[in-house]
Order: sequence, then C-alpha cells, then structure tokens
Amino acid sequence: MRVLVLLAAGAALAVPALAAKNQPVVTLRFTPTDVVAASTATVAPAMTMDPAEVLIEDGRLLADKRVLGDRSTDDDKLVILTSSEDVLPYLRSTVERLVADWGIKTEAGAALVLRLKLASLQIQERNQAVGATYTARVALVGELVRRDGTALWTGKSAGDATRYGRKYSNDNVNEVQSDALKEAVAGVFSSEDLQSAWAGSPVPSGPGPGRPEPAAPALTPQQMLDELKTMQGAGLSEQTLIGFVRARQLLPALSGADIAAWKSAGISEEVIRAALSRRGEELNDAPPPQDAPPAQH
Repeated sequence: MRVLVLLAAGAALAVPALAAKNQPVVTLRFTPTDVVAASTATVAPAMTMDPAEVLIEDGRLLADKRVLGDRSTDDDKLVILTSSEDVLPYLRSTVERLVADWGIKTEAGAALVLRLKLASLQIQERNQAVGATYTARVALVGELVRRDGTALWTGKSAGDATRYGRKYSNDNVNEVQSDALKEAVAGVFSSEDLQSAWAGSPVPSGPGPGRPEPAAPALTPQQMLDELKTMQGAGLSEQTLIGFVRARQLLPALSGADIAAWKSAGISEEVIRAALSRRGEELNDAPPPQDAPPAQH
C-alpha cells in the first residue's frame, strides 16, 4: 500500500511539472542572435547632430495588447502566446537602446518628432517530432513631422526571423522576436528618404523639371489602397495618409470603380481627392507630345 501511495503522489507531482514546460506567458527580453549582427542602421551625419524626439506607440488593433502569437502543442492544438505585460514598455526601451547604440541623437521637445507605431507583431512556434521551429515578424510604420505637425516623411519597415530550437522555449521566442524587431528598427533609420527629411532636404514627390525620378516604383490603385489600409490600421492621421499619396506615383489613374473600392475600405474623401489631384500633377509635369515630323515626299 505504501508503494501505491508513493506512486500516486509522484504522478500528481508530474502533472504540474509537465504543465510548467508549456508556459505560454513570455517575459520579453531583448536577446538578438549573432545572425542579425549586421542589422545595424546606416546612420546619416544629420541624425547624430540634429536631435529628434522619438515616440513609440502600439498601433495593433487588439483588445489585449499582451498577445504575441501562438504555439502548437504535442497534440497539435494552438495556444495563444502572451507577454507578461503590455508590449509597449519593452518596445520603447528596446528602440531607445538601439537608437543610443547607433549614435542617433534624441531629445524631448526637439523640433523634429519621429513617431513609430507597431503595426504587427506575430510569433509562431510549431512543434515537430524533435524540437520546434520559431518564426517572428515585426512591422513598423513611421512618420517624421515638425513640432508644428508638418509632415516630412512617412514609411514602413519589417523584420523577419526564423530559427530551430527546443520545444516550449521562451528563450527561443525572445531570440526570434529580438532579431525581427532589430531588423525592422534598422530598416526605419536606414531609409534614405527619412535621412533626407531629417537633414532638411525635401523628399522628391514625383517627376518634373529639376526633380529626379523617385526611387520607389509607381503604385497601382489597388497597391496604394493596400498601403493606405496598413497605415490607417496603425492609426496614422489623415494628413499623413495625404502626404503619402502625394509622395507616390499612381498608375493608372483612379477609375470610378477604384474610387468606390477606396470609399468602401474606409478611405476618406480628402485622401481620395489627394490621389486624384496627384495624378493630375503627374500629367501636367509630363513633357508635351512632340509634333510628328512632316511627311517626306
């Protein structure tokens, strides 16, 4: 009887021990791997001399801001991964750390304000017969404005990371989210358009006399709508969306069906008008057609 009692007690202890292995609550830590050692921002001189105030927000449309993603269990069920607290404090401290490491000058109340919003954070753990595969994707949307609200730059950046590790490893979760976050932040500060706007140089808004062709390719109405929906979902202002529309080429022009689709997607009439007027500016900037040479007889 004593043996049976001991075995029963041992089984009771094994249940919480097994459950402890699969802890879906993660304490976020910045632990990038050597794989992203090269994910360092290429900083322009102006960023090290002229300060900007950097503001960080969590723009994800989630009721629970602690949600990180999901992990699979050995019986192929999905468990929601959450952080032990809201993601925002971790995000702010990590961006501040990276900015300081890269020598970027920041200052509260500076004339320039860089707003960064977390548009997406998705971590997945998929268990295999042995070990697990971890993936992470971080997407950021940014805007640089003057203190008076004048928009100077808008853009976005994303980082991805994948690694193989142990099952139910919160350490591996932190490694992939750190790698993805570092890549996304580096992409923002390495943007040539952001660096030009930071330095006070105007960012080219399209082709025309005395202006170079923009580096970014022209967008179709559907592509521009997708971009606007991402920015709108991250909570960016209407003026920022208008600035984005005016800074990009739109080919072909909006059709009646396009306008209806934009309206149905929640794009404001002011943004739609900006897209329509932008197309008109491109046509006005285009060189006039050349007269045909006279026919040779």
